[in-house]
Amino acid sequence: MEKSMDDKRSEAPVTPAPMTRMQAAVMDERQSTFRKYQDLVIGSRKLFRFFAYECFMTFASGTGGAVGFALRKLLLPTVLGSVGKGTTVGRQITFRHPHRIRLGQQVVIDENCLLDGKGSREVSIEIGDRVFIGRNCILSVHDGYIRIGNHVNIGVNCIVQSGGPILIEDNVIMAAFCHIVSSSRITKRTDIPIIAQGTTRVGIRIGEGTWLGSGVIVVDGVTIGRHCVIGAGAVVVNDIPDYSVAVGIPARVIKSRRDESSP
Repeated sequence: MEKSMDDKRSEAPVTPAPMTRMQAAVMDERQSTFRKYQDLVIGSRKLFRFFAYECFMTFASGTGGAVGFALRKLLLPTVLGSVGKGTTVGRQITFRHPHRIRLGQQVVIDENCLLDGKGSREVSIEIGDRVFIGRNCILSVHDGYIRIGNHVNIGVNCIVQSGGPILIEDNVIMAAFCHIVSSSRITKRTDIPIIAQGTTRVGIRIGEGTWLGSGVIVVDGVTIGRHCVIGAGAVVVNDIPDYSVAVGIPARVIKSRRDESSP
C-alpha cells in the first residue's frame, strides 16, 4: 500500500537544531575569519583548493567576452569535482563547496547562477549530459543531494533547494520561476518557536519527461510521475501518477495524457 504524505513525513529524519550548520559556523568565535571562509565557501581546508577557487572567482567568474569564456573553460576543472567535455558556464557564476559538484558533457549554465554543494556527501550536486540551466537559478544543498539527469532544461530564476534528496530524471522541463524544496518545518508545538522545532526531510522525485509550467512549487515528500504536465502556478503537495495533467492550488489531477487522442 502506498504511504500517505503524512506517513512519509512522520518517518522522515528530523533535524532538531535551532540554527543551520552555516549559522553555527559563522557564530563560532573559536575559528578565524579565514577558517570560516574555507569551511563555508570552499568546503575544504586544503590550500590547493583555496588557491584554485580564488583564481577562478577572481580572474574568470566575472570576466566578460571571449576572454572570460576562455578563462572559465580553462579553470573550471580545477575547482569542480568533475567537468564533462563541452561544458560552459556564464558570467558571475558562484560555487560553494565546488569539489562536491559534478557536471556532465555539453552542460550550459547561464549567468548569475549559484551552485551550492554544501553537505556531508562526496558528491552533493550531480548534473547529467546536455543540461541547460537558465540565468539566476539557484541549486542549493544543505544535507541532502541534487541529482539531475540528461537532457534537462531548467528555466530562468528557478530554485532547487535540497534538505532531503532531490532527483530530477531525464528530459524534464522546468519553466521559469519554479521552486523545488525538499524540507519542511515542524509546527506541532506552540510553546516554542517554529524555528526551534526542527525540520523533516523526505525528498522529491520528478519523473522522466515531465513538464513543470511557470511558477510551479513542489513541496517535500512529493513524487511526480513520468511524462506529467503540471500547470503554471500549481502547488504540488501530493504524489502525481504517471502521464497525469495536474493544475491548481493544491495541484489536482484533471486528466490522464493517455486518454488524449493521438494527432
